[in-house]
Amino acid sequence: MAAVGKGVAVFVLLTLVCSTIYFSTLNVQLSERMKHAEREKDALKAENEAMHGELNGLIQNYLTLEESYAWLNATYAGLLQEHLALEAKYDALEDAYRQLNASYSQLNSAYQNLNMSYWQLISTYELLQASYNQLSLSYQSLNASYNQLNAMYQSLSENYSALQETYNGLLANYLALNATYSELLGQYLTLNASYIVLSNSYVKLYSALYNPLINETIPTIDELKVWLNEDPTDEIAYIWPNFVCGGLCSNACFPRKAHGLGHGHRRNLCEESRRHKVRPRLQRHTMCRRACVR
Repeated sequence: MAAVGKGVAVFVLLTLVCSTIYFSTLNVQLSERMKHAEREKDALKAENEAMHGELNGLIQNYLTLEESYAWLNATYAGLLQEHLALEAKYDALEDAYRQLNASYSQLNSAYQNLNMSYWQLISTYELLQASYNQLSLSYQSLNASYNQLNAMYQSLSENYSALQETYNGLLANYLALNATYSELLGQYLTLNASYIVLSNSYVKLYSALYNPLINETIPTIDELKVWLNEDPTDEIAYIWPNFVCGGLCSNACFPRKAHGLGHGHRRNLCEESRRHKVRPRLQRHTMCRRACVR
């Protein structure tokens, strides 16, 4: 029984192993078939897409052909209308040709008339040609005269340019001299004013030096005080021997005489000196003289 049990167990195990191997082999085959089916599916899908693209291309070609057909149909209709119009124009042109032929006959007769007029115009042209030749000779003479006048104009223009340059130079010199004259005139006016002032001063000085007083005025004590306060003679420095008491008297005498004051102020001066009112002003030079002598 134990051996039977082992045999059964071995058989079961073998059966399981065989079934496992079988199913594994079957699984591998199924996997390969699935992969092959996937490849076929992809190929079919690609082929389907390609056919779909071709279908779209065919649809586009169809639409294009349909549009071309419609355009050709419209073109045909237009050409048919043009053909009809051209036929109508042909009929009109034929009628116009008949009319033009009639007009040609009229124009031919007019041409004959014009030909006769042409020969008349030729004779007139010959007369005009002779007149033109005369005018041409006159023109050549006038042209020569014009050239002479043009040469004279060029010469005069050059002379004018030279005179213009000379005028500009003279104008510049005139403006410079005018400016100098204005400056000198200003200086002259200034010098003339100074001369008038100096002349008046010279006349007063000459009158004070050499002319006696005509309307001599005897000053009062108050006028003498005012004149001594205004006179700056005592402010001049005592310089031995250039400026001493004599210079003081001369400088005090000339302004006195210029103011029309007579010699009567000496008495008044002495009286004021006794009262000690004007002595310091006159003693200043005396003190300076004593200091220089010592």
